[in-house]
Amino acid sequence: MHVKVTNIILGVSFFVLMSISEVVHYFAKKDMELSDLLKKLGLYALVGVFITLFTTL
Repeated sequence: MHVKVTNIILGVSFFVLMSISEVVHYFAKKDMELSDLLKKLGLYALVGVFITLFTTL
């Protein structure tokens, strides 16, 4: 049980940290479109889900 909780925390923390860094970059530099930001956030969410699922198997 502890391994699953750790892997869930790992996946969520990956998503949160990468999302924060992209949002800060988006507002600081304004060099990309909002749709590009949303694509990156979706990709990070997908990677976070894969980290969570495949490391618990």
